[in-house]
Amino acid sequence: MKNSTIFRTPIDIEKMSFQISHSDKLMFIGSCFTENIAQKIEKLKFTCDINPFGIIYGPLSILFSLNRLLNPSDFVKEDLFFRNGLWNSYRHHSRFSHQDVSKTLNGINSCLQKSSEFLKSCDFLFITLGTARIYNLAASNELVANCHKVPAKFFTTTMLDSNEIISEFKKFFAELKYFNPKIKIIFTVSPIRHLKYGIQENSLSKSTLINAVHKICLNTENAVYFPAYEIMLDDLRDYRFYEQDMIHPTQTAQDYIFELFSQIFFNDESSEINAEITKILKSIEHKPFNINTPEYMNFLDKTLDNIKILANRKPSLDFLPEIETLIKIKNRLNI
Repeated sequence: MKNSTIFRTPIDIEKMSFQISHSDKLMFIGSCFTENIAQKIEKLKFTCDINPFGIIYGPLSILFSLNRLLNPSDFVKEDLFFRNGLWNSYRHHSRFSHQDVSKTLNGINSCLQKSSEFLKSCDFLFITLGTARIYNLAASNELVANCHKVPAKFFTTTMLDSNEIISEFKKFFAELKYFNPKIKIIFTVSPIRHLKYGIQENSLSKSTLINAVHKICLNTENAVYFPAYEIMLDDLRDYRFYEQDMIHPTQTAQDYIFELFSQIFFNDESSEINAEITKILKSIEHKPFNINTPEYMNFLDKTLDNIKILANRKPSLDFLPEIETLIKIKNRLNI
């Protein structure tokens, strides 16, 4: 007898009217979830620029970063602060922090200039919002993207409402239209839970973001929403898909969300290329019990042949790292 019981609620997502190909340039900005997706796409040989200010969670901090890319004036020493032996920027993630102030500024400004040029010519901008809560310096009211573990007493914090988010994005899109008329926007709301202020606050924050993004997409040409948050919450809907911290999605959950993303955004040619690249990457990662066999050598040669075939078909793809890795493995074999 056929069992008709359904134990999950899969989300039916239509294929997008615009499709992503390997010839496109893609910029990602926002929470750590956007980096998870971006790194998967980068591995598939797409041209990407990922979080030029580092990981950022709040809408206004993301917009500050994007507006600075539209008008790329250099950061100076006065924009930084010194704490715990490092020069830091409240506008940037700690990946830019350094003991040497000039190295902090060089890292920030070189990334700013490079990413500004990239944004001017890129085809897709992915924006992942993490929380509607924002932080400001208590002394100056300056917006803060990263607190760098400075004590909470030095900040004030408030929750944005959806209208504030909509209004600020409307201003940004008006400028972006002149900066890069062809660009398309893909919004996501991060499925990572922000539980510092409790479950209810997290729900309020995420609902505020989702409400804002839906209204933005309805009123903005070439802007769409990918429901990563809803896939995590309603399709997967089980704590086994969270890490032990019960906050971050597991690798399985990330892979599942990315598979749905791939189905609706990549064109047919790129989907085929992605499958071939994935097969090549898995071959490189394969570790047999005994590597010093003629069979394994033949396996490596076959993988190199597959890379050459794909590289000849798509010369724009850079397989040099994979080729070098395979050659190093071959040179270590005692055959």
